[in-house]
Amino acid sequence: MTETGTVAAEEKKGIKEVTEILEALAILATFAGNVAKDGKVGAADIVYLVDLGTHFPALSEAGKDADEALEELKGLDEAEVITLVAKVYSIAKAFADAKKS
Repeated sequence: MTETGTVAAEEKKGIKEVTEILEALAILATFAGNVAKDGKVGAADIVYLVDLGTHFPALSEAGKDADEALEELKGLDEAEVITLVAKVYSIAKAFADAKKS
């Protein structure tokens, strides 16, 4: 970080790892919404568990670089913040939509 509080170009990390974690959360939110839509967990929910299993590689990958994601969060610019807020909103919407359908 420079004396003015800005992040130098060579320090800029981007938001790749943070985005991967948020995408994994979106997968989990959709799973939870699907399971919760009838208000109980039962044998019929196995379909959603199987679907969740197909996303295992993405879920596993997202958790590997959590330390790097924390570093990315330290140097966010305005555009990255807006991108991440929009992603969080889409996760909440995915959960709500899954519960409704």
